[in-house]
Amino acid sequence: MNKQRIIIFVVVTLIVSYFIFITEDDFCNDKMSHYVRPMILKGIVTDKYIDTTNHSLPRIILNTNVSNREIITAYDLKNFDSLYYYIEVGDSIFKKAGDSIFHIKRDTVIEKFAIGCY
Repeated sequence: MNKQRIIIFVVVTLIVSYFIFITEDDFCNDKMSHYVRPMILKGIVTDKYIDTTNHSLPRIILNTNVSNREIITAYDLKNFDSLYYYIEVGDSIFKKAGDSIFHIKRDTVIEKFAIGCY
């Protein structure tokens, strides 16, 4: 009886673990394909902050030709933290549709940040 319970426990644990990892990957890939890759950015950073009213998400505020206030939030993606901590108010940010590379221009230097899944 104990052997049977151990086997059932191990099998259930493996199945649950499998679905947890698949769900995280699907969530990231979904975020990349529906939010990050289609995004077209060209603007100047006017503010950045940690939004404590919304799960402490990092926010980057841009002034673009289209709007005075565009908010970028791409939390939980590889290198977004690096981009967030690197970028400063006054920097220019560029990103083409279909790409996952953000270009940050400060003075004459352009840094590239490839955003993706872990």
